[in-house]
Amino acid sequence: MNNKDLATKLISLVGGKSNIISVFNCYTRARTNVKDVNKVNIDGIKSTEGVIGVVVDKNQIQIIVGPGKAVKVAQEMTAQVGETTTGASQSSDKEEFKEEYLKTKSDIRKKTNKKGTALIRKIAGIFVPIIPMFIACGLLLGIYTVCENSLKEQFTKSTFGIVFNVVSSSVFTVLNVIVGYNACKEFGGDGIIGAALAGALTNPLMNGADGEGIWMGFYTFKTAEVGIFTILLVAIGTAYLEKLIRKFMPDIIDAFMTPLLTVIIMASAAFFVLQPIGAAINMGLAEMFKGIIKHCAWLLGIVPMFYLLLVLTGTHHSLMAVSAALIGPGKGAIGYTPLVPVQLMAGAAEVGAALYILMISKNKKLKKNIIGSLPIGFLGIDEPLIWGMSVPLKRPFIAAGLGGFVGGTMLAVMNITANVPESTGIEAALVCNKPWVFVAAFMISIVAGFIFQFFIGFKDTIEVKDPNTGEVKEEVIETSYAIKLYQKYRAKHPKKAKVGAK
Repeated sequence: MNNKDLATKLISLVGGKSNIISVFNCYTRARTNVKDVNKVNIDGIKSTEGVIGVVVDKNQIQIIVGPGKAVKVAQEMTAQVGETTTGASQSSDKEEFKEEYLKTKSDIRKKTNKKGTALIRKIAGIFVPIIPMFIACGLLLGIYTVCENSLKEQFTKSTFGIVFNVVSSSVFTVLNVIVGYNACKEFGGDGIIGAALAGALTNPLMNGADGEGIWMGFYTFKTAEVGIFTILLVAIGTAYLEKLIRKFMPDIIDAFMTPLLTVIIMASAAFFVLQPIGAAINMGLAEMFKGIIKHCAWLLGIVPMFYLLLVLTGTHHSLMAVSAALIGPGKGAIGYTPLVPVQLMAGAAEVGAALYILMISKNKKLKKNIIGSLPIGFLGIDEPLIWGMSVPLKRPFIAAGLGGFVGGTMLAVMNITANVPESTGIEAALVCNKPWVFVAAFMISIVAGFIFQFFIGFKDTIEVKDPNTGEVKEEVIETSYAIKLYQKYRAKHPKKAKVGAK
């Protein structure tokens, strides 16, 4: 099924054009906001060729089709529906449809639609649109570092080297402004106001004539000390303040008075209140990670044990805020993050688990899902394997978590770090301080995931034809080596009946 046909079928399954509010996409999902969730055929979407999985979040249907394909399918759906909505979720739709949304059949919604999770998902949504540029610039920085180490000044001082350096660091140069825009928009405000205030906080003029900063009465403001948490506080506060002011502002002066008051109030709050708070958060976070790295680095190995569950709930990108704060700029920033390398070990271990299941399973549909998802699994795109294998079988989450702990602990103990807040797969070696150690840990995680999956096993569902009736039935086969060993042990050592038992 090509993308156009898939889009046509999905439009029908979500209740038709009249039920669609907007269509957009993220990295792996074509997303549509609908008016009535009860009109959506969830089971039909799940069984559609090319669809890996479905997540229902209030009135939003997230159809997982994989990287690259998500953009094309969303564009086809948009063209057919006749709308031009693109990018992140449209806040205006959420404002328009404030009524309590109807219950859905999705178990995922029940587990993830909590207030705390919803807030974390919003934070994650701020960084999702930046991921492609994080990955692109991170890989370019890795290539630049290799050239710098091998060619020295011959490369770094050449015109090509200078341009290459500027391009590879481009997204990090304007990161605060981008985050200011996305955060304000994600929380329902005007993204431009958020970007403008972020720009004011990072404007070189705020360093004063001598470059030493500006005295604010109780602290010295320096743009280099403005971290990602300050930007988030300012942008989110801007969104809520803007909406509050609009409620009371007369329509005739709303167009210019609301932005004016918002900027004046939030600029004052940013420089005198929110920057000290944001700097304190940044400093505390940096000191905490310094302590962990120095005294108990193995604790970071726990991160991969839960990372795929964060991916499942759509909250994993919130870790980018922590990594961005650690890398800097910002007060106390340490210039690197230990989180990115260790979290990627979960995906590597899941690949190992998938290889074992592919080798053992007799379920044709399951094997087809794994074969289609493995290549991009190596490249760090976890969702296809999660929805095509781990969610239906469940136990691969355990194997991947344990396997990821093995590789993650190795990286943490050897102090492997990254210089970008997000990367994917084995290619992340280019952004790590010791690339070959990362590659070794990646391979070890794959092997560990394979071994743990061998012991834990899975319930393989196959279709069996009754030779007498010709009826096709599903048969469940237990593949766990650990369970088989236990069964053999119990057969040799049966439990003794208690005295007096009937």
